[in-house]
Amino acid sequence: MADSPGNALARSTSPYLRQHAENPVAWQEWGEAAFTRAQEEDKPIFLSIGYSTCHWCHVMAAESFADPGIAALLNADFVAIKVDREQRPDIDQVYMTFVQATTGSGGWPLTVWLTPAREPLVGATYLPRDRLAAALEDIARSWRADRDGLARQATALSERIAAHLAAPATGDPAAPDRTLLAATEAALAADYDATHGGFGGAPKFPRPSELDFLFAVAGDDPDCRAAEMACATLAAIVHGGIHDHLGGGFHRYSVDARWRLPHFEKMLYDQGQLLGALCAAHRLRPDPLWDGAIRATVAYVRDRLRHPDGAFHAAEDADSPTASGAHREGAYYLWSHAELHELLGDDAAAFCLRYGVEPGGNITPAQDPHGELRGLNVLHHAREATAVAAELGREPDAVLARLGVAEARCEQARRSRPPPHRDAKIITAWNGLMISGLVDAAMLLDEEGWLADARRAAAFIDTHLRDGERLWRCWSDGHTTGRGVAVDYAALARARLDLFLATGNPGDLEATRALLRGLDSGFADPATGGWFDSDREADDVLWRIRERHDGAEPAAASLAIDTLVRLHRITGDPTLGERVRQVLASHGTDLAASPRALPAFARALARALSDPGELVIVGAPRDPRTRALLKTAWAPPGPQPTIVPFHPGTAAGLRAGHPERAALDPAGEPVARLCRGHTCLAPTGDPDHLRELLAGAR
Repeated sequence: MADSPGNALARSTSPYLRQHAENPVAWQEWGEAAFTRAQEEDKPIFLSIGYSTCHWCHVMAAESFADPGIAALLNADFVAIKVDREQRPDIDQVYMTFVQATTGSGGWPLTVWLTPAREPLVGATYLPRDRLAAALEDIARSWRADRDGLARQATALSERIAAHLAAPATGDPAAPDRTLLAATEAALAADYDATHGGFGGAPKFPRPSELDFLFAVAGDDPDCRAAEMACATLAAIVHGGIHDHLGGGFHRYSVDARWRLPHFEKMLYDQGQLLGALCAAHRLRPDPLWDGAIRATVAYVRDRLRHPDGAFHAAEDADSPTASGAHREGAYYLWSHAELHELLGDDAAAFCLRYGVEPGGNITPAQDPHGELRGLNVLHHAREATAVAAELGREPDAVLARLGVAEARCEQARRSRPPPHRDAKIITAWNGLMISGLVDAAMLLDEEGWLADARRAAAFIDTHLRDGERLWRCWSDGHTTGRGVAVDYAALARARLDLFLATGNPGDLEATRALLRGLDSGFADPATGGWFDSDREADDVLWRIRERHDGAEPAAASLAIDTLVRLHRITGDPTLGERVRQVLASHGTDLAASPRALPAFARALARALSDPGELVIVGAPRDPRTRALLKTAWAPPGPQPTIVPFHPGTAAGLRAGHPERAALDPAGEPVARLCRGHTCLAPTGDPDHLRELLAGAR
């Protein structure tokens, strides 16, 4: 691919930026060369931020950035810069904060005009061509007429936003307690959709961190309000169109309140987090529904998102080519009634009843204002298989068998369609979330192959994206790009601790410690005890922001505090205990100010306030008897005891502060010993007996 004149994106490591390399716009990458050009030419910057699987980014690219008229306006009066938000989430966060503060909403593509000093002037999200052209002409005219006045306004606004970001959250600075958990649960309950599951109205996002919090406060009570909200929401997601019933995995969100019509992109971070929520549901309320969704999600990730060397790609696009070659959202996933009848023959009637397929399509005009999806169907569980059998007057077992055949035939036929574009970037934080989900699923369902996948992904990150305590953000086509941001360190630290607890590998324990040291050394906010999202060396970031919300990914602090709580309990390190107290106090104030904002942090707080005891697993990690005890420890519902893999490779670092471990022989026969406080039960080497002990301890 060659650059268009003045366009410098063809050699970018970002798949998103390369998608714009043939635009007639003279795009530049974010960096000193572009900033210097803006200053020397005294032109404002036109900043466009998006990502490669973003539907509305594609729309704006086709409508505007491929248009010679728009390109002429941009090239004449602006320095145009493209940023991949997944490579540089810190840049995206700065200007998203500005747009949300000035317009009340945000999203992608993010469109912001800046001064040459990178201070924002005005911002928006997606703009249709005519509105974009008018804005370009107006801002260029205003800049020529009153350049100094606009620059002063931008500086004043930037200073106000920076002061607001630096201000501490208002609220009680005392150590948080269970009243914050109750407030968070009550806030979710007030927004709960008891009819369709989920929280709030359309559009609906899965928000696994909310589900994780509810499962945490449910403990081992499958009938409590928190458990009901979490399980009903998760069941609605699994049954809905947001779930890919043929190929596995979950789409990014649902545009309607019933989880029926998805926005079709698939993100790695959703798959990893939803695996954790599904595992929690399966522990609390064992059900084939959860088992099937877990297995299908892992199968999808292994099939479509796994790099040959072990790590996981970022995403798949919402759009894909139609038979005519035009790109359309959902083209890979949608079906016409006639197409299914031709493909399935006698099995079509049962399949269409099961999956809600209608002759005229099941997507309403209100959901499809441009008529692009007319006559098409998104598959969702409209009826149980038993209801389908009753309606057709057939035996349920026979209908189930034929539905399985029909599903396999549809998936095979779908694979002949042009697939969605895959964003092949390897993103450190998202791989951390996926590793944690895989470890949880592997231990729950006894799938050693999945655990091996998690280990290979961690090894890839160690080889390509980690240098001791330092991380890179992305790897693509053999190149690393972008300094790691706080969430990269926090997500990977949690993943490495999960691997340690599942395998007993001392290298994972040391990696956890190293990553937490890197997080503190590069990102610590001395004023609050928390962490900024960008590191000390990020001199191209206008404001260093401390994220106070859990979004599609949990905030770095939410992930880090969960890891710190567990690591402190495992090691007894007093410096970790003090760090836990600092972070709980600072972010507990944030949670008190906005109980819905930090469900992942609230989930970590629930762990910190619980007293589940500890379960020391003595034995060589590769001994099958040790493995059986570890898997039993991960399986029960409710709060798990703190698992401590204890063997010659770890014993020296796990005895300090824990006198009850002093008499343990790290090289002894595999046994498990359950303790509460300083009282320990007799050790057992029998997984069945351990299961009874764990059940009796709750």
